[in-house]
Amino acid sequence: MEFNLKNNTETTPHVSIIILNWNGWKDTIECLESVYQITYPNYDVIVVDNGSENDSLEQIRNYCQGNTPIQSDFVKFQIDNKPIHIIEYEASDPKTSLSQKTFLQSIPPNKRLRLVKNDKNEGFTEGNNIAMRFAINYLNSDYVLLLNNDTVVDRNFLTELIHVGERGNCIGFVGPKIYQYNYNGSKNTIQFAGGKQNIWIFRTRHIGLNEIDVGQYDKNYDVDYVHGSCLLAKVSMVKKIGMLDNTYVSFREENDWGIRGFRGGWKSVYAYRSKIWHKGGGSTKIGKGRSIAIYYMVRNEFLFMKKHAKNSQQFVYLCNFFIRKFWYTIGILLIHQRNVNSTKAYLNGTKDGLKILMNFE
Repeated sequence: MEFNLKNNTETTPHVSIIILNWNGWKDTIECLESVYQITYPNYDVIVVDNGSENDSLEQIRNYCQGNTPIQSDFVKFQIDNKPIHIIEYEASDPKTSLSQKTFLQSIPPNKRLRLVKNDKNEGFTEGNNIAMRFAINYLNSDYVLLLNNDTVVDRNFLTELIHVGERGNCIGFVGPKIYQYNYNGSKNTIQFAGGKQNIWIFRTRHIGLNEIDVGQYDKNYDVDYVHGSCLLAKVSMVKKIGMLDNTYVSFREENDWGIRGFRGGWKSVYAYRSKIWHKGGGSTKIGKGRSIAIYYMVRNEFLFMKKHAKNSQQFVYLCNFFIRKFWYTIGILLIHQRNVNSTKAYLNGTKDGLKILMNFE
């Protein structure tokens, strides 16, 4: 199925673009500025503030008023679509301010923002689920797009994602070509051109990782999963397989969603003409954030294997984990990096993951 972008919004699928913010307003407003310059005509932007502990909310409001120009090598700040009209919702009562829905829908997509406020950090999975429920129940969206706040998007990225998504009723997930935001000065280095995973040893592979893009992945193809930093999901599929599993909290949830979609008869597809740039890591690179990330990355491997692997696959996974992966990782964290906190996080993640896998909880 093809559609003509020259037609009005009634002829194009409605997309809710969901951006999760937690203390990262500088990244968020750069992401927003790029989103508000896209060519796709029928979308709503939903920013979920996940209980930020800094002045993120005020800074996002200032940006929407045109008072905080963004600094970016990818996108120029535009004043002609400011102010951006905001309607704020409490996550605990999303019906608040819905009386303004008709007013907001009369405003062009690049001049409106729906801001959902959580009173605590709900994690990546539940934070996005809150917005997806809102998009499905109140905006009647055809697609939801999960977009990390530390991304910048090409003007045509959503148009290309929808073109692929509309090519078949069995296409449930679509993802773009993702570049490194800045890789040793390069903006043409691939971070992700689709994902493959080996369930026997839980090995995930980012196709094209750190390769210079010379067109080697310039075709659309089926993949095992789409990267969570930019993930387009068809609402008709979400209603059947469910939203993100919030027991993951953060990390590995896109692997889980992808395999649930596949087993429900839905394809995940890489759309090479759609392009974004992703910084990656953010608050998880250093300090407490890094330890939390390490904990969930290892714990959630076991959770994934518990949910989706056969007994024989779980046995092979455990053998591989403890013979090869465990001791190698401990050596890197403790001996080479001398990072005691990260080592503790890895050990705790392993312990709690084993409890899940072995039914000790």
